[in-house]
Amino acid sequence: TGPTDVLMAGVRTGKLDAALVAGPVDDPAFSATPLYKEELMLVTPRSHRRVRTPEDVMLDTLIVFEQGCAYRRRAESWFASHGPGRVPVRTLELASYHAILACRVAGAGVAVVPRSVIAMQMEPHGFSTHSLGRDGRISTYLICRRERGSASLLALRSLLVASL
Repeated sequence: TGPTDVLMAGVRTGKLDAALVAGPVDDPAFSATPLYKEELMLVTPRSHRRVRTPEDVMLDTLIVFEQGCAYRRRAESWFASHGPGRVPVRTLELASYHAILACRVAGAGVAVVPRSVIAMQMEPHGFSTHSLGRDGRISTYLICRRERGSASLLALRSLLVASL
């Protein structure tokens, strides 16, 4: 596990044979197989007003993974798309969804989390979720170096595609 950029670098250098990364994957060095689509949700306090655009966000801290994370890039892009004045003032970097959601529940800021992670949480959440619209849709890919294609990798790809 790790940020998209770190995983892609590991595959590029041969440290990793393959990785699951958030796309898009535009690098011609990789063979990329789309596996599933994810929807990123903005998570706010339960009492927060409805969020349609970054202007509606009342908190100034964004709780995210470290630099290189595709989900973080997508969240920062969503805020920046409405002007530089809407980018959160502070960023709190954490290493797990559990920590991110716990800090969100404690009132530390807002977070961007995949809908599938939210769905796994036990009720009551203690937070509200808001769609990022088109900006929140992201696909996950299995990547490997284009010139590498072992039988094991082909079998993994087949299993993953068959499980969809």
